[in-house]
Amino acid sequence: MPIYQPLNPGIWTPLELLNGWTNFGDPVAPVGFCVDALNTVYLRGLAVGGGATDATICVLPVEARPLYRRVFPVVTEIPSYGNNFGRVDVLADGSVQWIVGGNSYISLDGIVFKVGS
Repeated sequence: MPIYQPLNPGIWTPLELLNGWTNFGDPVAPVGFCVDALNTVYLRGLAVGGGATDATICVLPVEARPLYRRVFPVVTEIPSYGNNFGRVDVLADGSVQWIVGGNSYISLDGIVFKVGS
């Protein structure tokens, strides 16, 4: 059985956080994205303490946006309740929006989609 080299996931690029969101900090990677050779977009990081629901966390550049709104389940935290599930949407204009769940932190790890999908 041949051994295949993994695809280079590209270079991680930090994203500017908006509306009061900040990075969780060490030891967690900062909020960012990369696009691999197959035009797959990967998000990472923990965003902390933003404002109201439907608030934009950050905005992806044109070369890393979906064609349609994409809906993702994410892990969030609510103070005094702990971890729970939430929802983050990635819009066609590149906005990464917190829709529901706790805002003590929101994990963007695991958000993966194809450019133009």
